[in-house]
Amino acid sequence: MSTKLNIKVVADRANVAASTVSRVINNSGYVSKKTREKVMAVVKELGYRQNKLASTLRNKSSSFIGLIVPDISNEFYSILAKTIEDVLSEEQFSLFLCNTEGNEKKERLHIETLLDNQVSGIILITSPGFESNQYLLDSGIPLILFDRPDHTMKSNNVICIESDNFHGAKLAGDILIQGGATKILCLRGYRPVYSMVHRRDGFLFSMKEHGIPAENYRVHDIVLRPEAALKNVGEMYRKFPFDGLFCCNDSLAIGAMTGLLRRELRIPEDVQVIGFDGIALGRYVNPSLSTISQDIETMGRIAGQKILKMIANPSSPTEDIVLPTKFIKRRSTR
Repeated sequence: MSTKLNIKVVADRANVAASTVSRVINNSGYVSKKTREKVMAVVKELGYRQNKLASTLRNKSSSFIGLIVPDISNEFYSILAKTIEDVLSEEQFSLFLCNTEGNEKKERLHIETLLDNQVSGIILITSPGFESNQYLLDSGIPLILFDRPDHTMKSNNVICIESDNFHGAKLAGDILIQGGATKILCLRGYRPVYSMVHRRDGFLFSMKEHGIPAENYRVHDIVLRPEAALKNVGEMYRKFPFDGLFCCNDSLAIGAMTGLLRRELRIPEDVQVIGFDGIALGRYVNPSLSTISQDIETMGRIAGQKILKMIANPSSPTEDIVLPTKFIKRRSTR
């Protein structure tokens, strides 16, 4: 159904002129409060969506892809966005980048905006507890769930892409133990994000597999920001003097290392530290950060290629893509 016809349907249902509907949905010109409310009620009832880009995209309505990330200041997501954009631009597609800051209202608003602008597909890194996955599934739009998959969604045009978080975290625990650590702390984000849950589980599996007594390892949940790790790691160490630290992302690890060094603890002599992600910044801090590396650029390329394939073939089958991780040894471990 075309935009013009939709406006006419709304106008007929609301018993107003089409020009009145146009002024309401474009928020231009005077319309009484009562009439505006009546029109918007019909708009909601009919599920009408205005193509806000129609004036400039009449012949390119399928050339935009939405990417929704929780924190664009995290290097992982900025590299991801750039890689996806590079892939899309090769096929004359453009990227709409949306940052939610882990806020449910912002995430829903971004999704509504992308659907209103009739993007051809969405790549989503959602926050835990949000209902965005099912909402997008119901919309029928090609969808990639990135880093935080939902394996309960079995539908065409839905693809899940993630790293092997469990085995990556298990490897981190194994390496700390092999390096001589006997009291080990796992630091992760406090929200039950899929990737963080699996990294915690992999860490715990390693501890149990190596027979580490329960009193000699802990998992501590924290706001997923380096400044939170910097502020709190000293108190964590006072309560539980660990000699091995696994952080569930590199940003936490960098903040924690700064806090430990301020307490005049030596890394790796007193405390060994391993992060997770493999962001470039880890190479340049002092000491350089050992990490479980995700192949961010490969993940981004796959996401870009898969969303384009789904747009070209709306009946693309569901896929679960899991990429391996690897350990990069630097100066924060022995």
